[in-house]
Amino acid sequence: MKKIVSYILFALILISTNTVSAQSVVTITGGKMIDNRTLVPLRSIFEELGATVIWNQNTKTISATKDSTNISLKLGTKTAVINGQAVSIDVPAQIRNGTTLVPLRFISEALGANVKWDNKTLTATIEQNDKTISVKVEILKQEGNRNFLNITDAEIKEAIQEGNKGVYHLHDIRKKYIVPVASDAFGLKYYQPIVNINTPYLTVLSVAALKTNKNETLSFSEAKKWVDIYKQSKSIDFTIETYGNSIDVIFNPINIVLKQGDNYIYPSSTISLGVQRTTSWPNDPSYNENHTSFFPTNKIDTNQNATLILKMPDNTLITYNVVFSNYK
Repeated sequence: MKKIVSYILFALILISTNTVSAQSVVTITGGKMIDNRTLVPLRSIFEELGATVIWNQNTKTISATKDSTNISLKLGTKTAVINGQAVSIDVPAQIRNGTTLVPLRFISEALGANVKWDNKTLTATIEQNDKTISVKVEILKQEGNRNFLNITDAEIKEAIQEGNKGVYHLHDIRKKYIVPVASDAFGLKYYQPIVNINTPYLTVLSVAALKTNKNETLSFSEAKKWVDIYKQSKSIDFTIETYGNSIDVIFNPINIVLKQGDNYIYPSSTISLGVQRTTSWPNDPSYNENHTSFFPTNKIDTNQNATLILKMPDNTLITYNVVFSNYK
């Protein structure tokens, strides 16, 4: 009798062991915790759960399908569509290092998976049927919550030191503030416009560099005043440099708008320095014009990416990716 019981117990252990081993466990890295919000890689998780994922570069939209569930999610927005029904998410989908991240809770809402969070190990566990996905999460130190408008005293002093290196160094630094092009414009009658974003840090650095060029030094108190001037303007400004071989081509008002999520933000004002001959005149390009557009800060969320849309005089549309967290 004892042997029979032992055999039964042994059999139960085998069954239990086989059941556990049959559970498929996959470990995924790339999760991020930003401002106490857990974001996880969408494509990796969806595909592990059997969903088909499609990315539309033109509309910046992710579409996923699994069985009878259809999901649509646009970058930068707080609304997803699941089987035709709008669903709110607390943090917009965003791309980091080429990976689309979404709130952990959205995985549960979208595919009905069971989601758990272990705060001690910083691990998210997602379970559905016989599949278990373990997502390792890294805490980002306010990287996604960075606001260059709130410049610190230490950053002001750093900007002065960088500016003291001179105008040639300033030119190198300004290259970091060029806003990357999202969609190139082909067949233009002029060259690709160059867009720069200005910040309090860059303002202080620029003033310090110009003073250094005159054998002068920008004091900390003067730098603070320049920061105050920037903040009092209550705007973020973009400078657009247009080039062409004819005054008629570029001597026209430009239309510019900032798109953030579903919101279109228009500049409160735009100024131009007028058309000037380039150093390459009369060779190409012969002329250039600098425009500066000022966008109200109370309508911009610097924690979210945006798209700058530029409409040129010939109605050509050019777009630029604005990632505010990239700039000091």
